[in-house]
Amino acid sequence: MRFQKGLSLIEVLVAMFIFSLGILGLSSTQLVGLKASAGTNTRNQAEFLASDILERIRANRANASSYQIALSEPATTSPQTVAQHDLNQWKQRINSTLTDGKGSIQLQGTRVTINITWSSRGEQRKSQVESENLTVSSEL
Repeated sequence: MRFQKGLSLIEVLVAMFIFSLGILGLSSTQLVGLKASAGTNTRNQAEFLASDILERIRANRANASSYQIALSEPATTSPQTVAQHDLNQWKQRINSTLTDGKGSIQLQGTRVTINITWSSRGEQRKSQVESENLTVSSEL
């Protein structure tokens, strides 16, 4: 019987191939995690913006009806009231924070509905743009 010393070249190549497949699998898992994390971060920013304007409305409850604004309505160029100032800042933050960000506020009695929309890249196709939406409703 012959004694075997070391590994043959074929065994080393097979081991390296299996190892490289494992590394590829780990890197693709990392990439999927990063994409999901980026989407979550954008949604968290939208939630923060909705919470911010809701607290501003509550702080200025006497003029709550002044906070109604449509999705496509631009901010006022020269704000005269606290509500207009708050809406200007809110619209600017939405535009600077979210891609194609837009926001609307609707009031029905003491119920406030805040809607924020923005664009994001699709998971399946990088060139496909998807519209994301966040709606928050609360009582004043």
